[in-house]
Amino acid sequence: MSTIDHATQVNANFYFFELNKHLPRWASLDHPIVKRELSVWRHLSPRWESMWNNIWFLFLFLPMFGSILCGLATLIGAFFYSPRAVVPFLAALWLLQFLPSWGIKVFASLGASLSITRERETSNWILMRITPLSITHIIGAKIAGLIHWMSEPLIILLIMRVIAAIATSVMVVSLTQTPAVSTSSFGIAFRFQPSIWIGGAALSILIFTFSLIEIASSLLYNCGVGLMASSLARNSTTAIVINFTLQLILWLFIFLPLQRFIAPLITELLTTFYQGQVIDVIAPILMSLMIPIAAEVWLAFTAFRIALRRAQNLIE
Repeated sequence: MSTIDHATQVNANFYFFELNKHLPRWASLDHPIVKRELSVWRHLSPRWESMWNNIWFLFLFLPMFGSILCGLATLIGAFFYSPRAVVPFLAALWLLQFLPSWGIKVFASLGASLSITRERETSNWILMRITPLSITHIIGAKIAGLIHWMSEPLIILLIMRVIAAIATSVMVVSLTQTPAVSTSSFGIAFRFQPSIWIGGAALSILIFTFSLIEIASSLLYNCGVGLMASSLARNSTTAIVINFTLQLILWLFIFLPLQRFIAPLITELLTTFYQGQVIDVIAPILMSLMIPIAAEVWLAFTAFRIALRRAQNLIE
């Protein structure tokens, strides 16, 4: 078995329930362009491979280990001590996700910005264009290969989101539980109230569903902007510069104003949440957080349309 086939097989075995069989043809691990993208990203030079291992440890394993510790501290504190005393641990649990989330966004944007220019620099773009594959099929397969390569960091981020969702729900339940008359030797004892626990389970599912939407929209946005930068440049260096310039402009003129408008609302709602008024807070917070996600999705589709139109006219 060749090196490329072995790497592909290892990646395929990582997917549960034979997910590969349910993917579109252009996103399948059996697609030749997807295989080629995986081989390019997996077989880096020794210098870049060593740097990637260090980044992997810093951006993924350390935050995940910290998330497990903060999650356990939140669960233990919410049940056996004062729920408000574990708010710093819960805040740290969500803040620890910044590094892996930011790293995935940067690599998605950077990888997409090299998707077209790398082929043009090696004269492979014209070979792809003379195949029966459409430009949408080619671009989709290249982006699918990039996302397949980032599958393990994405799954680690999802595990961290699951821990955060469960810890958040448990703290909400502990805040809304009715204390018993007596206290246990470990701290406050609560009466078992099934309706509140069912609500807590529903809340954890809601938080995790929102996390899936947020991760998907972020991937779509960063890949779209990077792909548009790749279609506007003739070489990889220029594509990277255009990519990060576009990211900065979009952040300054679209996302920063949205954050300035939404941040005071979120702060006020979190203050109310800390005081225990939970039910009136959850829906407004989710609605306020959906506005940047909607902006990301709209910008992503716009960037993909521009990139596909530009790539259609590239002949060298």
